[in-house]
Amino acid sequence: MQDEYLRENEKYDIEFNQLQQELENKQIIIDEVLENNISLHFELSTYRNLLNLEEKRLNRRQQDQQLQTSSTNPNEKVEDNITQKLAVKKTAKG
Repeated sequence: MQDEYLRENEKYDIEFNQLQQELENKQIIIDEVLENNISLHFELSTYRNLLNLEEKRLNRRQQDQQLQTSSTNPNEKVEDNITQKLAVKKTAKG
């Protein structure tokens, strides 16, 4: 009976050790996933900031070009408006 008890106890010890090792392995995997998650969030934030900065730069550049165009030839807009009005009149007349 004592031998049977010892064998059963050994069996439980082996199973306990296996479960403990499994738990450690799963904890390592969880830690790695959390670390990757943090890294990815940081990377996404960095790219989001870079994209926002680039978008602002492009908008500024476009505004600067529009200002340069309007300041170099202020009559151009008036001429464009007149041309458009004439085209509308011609279309209306047939």
